[in-house]
Amino acid sequence: MDMELRYLLKALVLPPTLFLVIVPFILFVGYVLFKRIRHMIFVLFCLNISCLWLFSTPGFALWLTKTYDQTIEPLRLYDRAATQHLSEPRSAVYTDVEAQAIVLLGGGKDLYAPEFPLGQQLSQHSILRTYYAGFLVKQLQLPILVSGGVPFKDGVSEAVLMESFLNHLDVSVSWLENNSLNTEQNAINTAKLLQEEGISSILLVSSAYHLKRAKLLFEQQGFQVALAPTDFYGIYSGVSIPWFKKWLPDLEALQQVRRVLHEMLGQWYYKIR
Repeated sequence: MDMELRYLLKALVLPPTLFLVIVPFILFVGYVLFKRIRHMIFVLFCLNISCLWLFSTPGFALWLTKTYDQTIEPLRLYDRAATQHLSEPRSAVYTDVEAQAIVLLGGGKDLYAPEFPLGQQLSQHSILRTYYAGFLVKQLQLPILVSGGVPFKDGVSEAVLMESFLNHLDVSVSWLENNSLNTEQNAINTAKLLQEEGISSILLVSSAYHLKRAKLLFEQQGFQVALAPTDFYGIYSGVSIPWFKKWLPDLEALQQVRRVLHEMLGQWYYKIR
């Protein structure tokens, strides 16, 4: 399926397009054609607006995220109990992760960043993933593969941008895979590179909301997968604030709900096809 068509289909079935364009259009057609049920159409329109509000609230976004990725836990490299203050150094503890390599997945890029040498830069999600992967390389002394292509064939690949970022952290990239346009291709193309090297167990780095589906796809390629999640969604989580702030519309909350719903649909699709 072409990248453009895939993007269009996702936009049509996910918020906010679903609530702002698709449902109102269907209700408008129904209002014009079926006069007898106009009162019901009005109720459905109000329900549609209510759903848009609900999906835009941090409270709902946090609940949906925790419900979906509740099995995704941070990779424990430090003993937090031994740290009383953030300024104190953390004590290293044993981790039972057995991986031969780290695999870093791209999470998008900013197409216009003229202040940088390459003219483009990693998105916020990709920066968090890349920074954490660089940290893990230094802590675990493992080689790293970066994977991410050129969406819409515009500019440099995500893999090249991630490699550049890692180089600034004094981290060398062992393998660069820059042809993938989605997570399934990430898994397939990574397998071609690493399995030739006899590598079958990996530490997979990505955003927490993304790893459930990514793990499924990499396991389908024969990898033993340990997870190294970052970019957790925790707005207002564990913070004492007025309760109503969790239920005021927030753009980041809507974006997070869209990301999680996208992951749910993707996981369902790859399981049933």
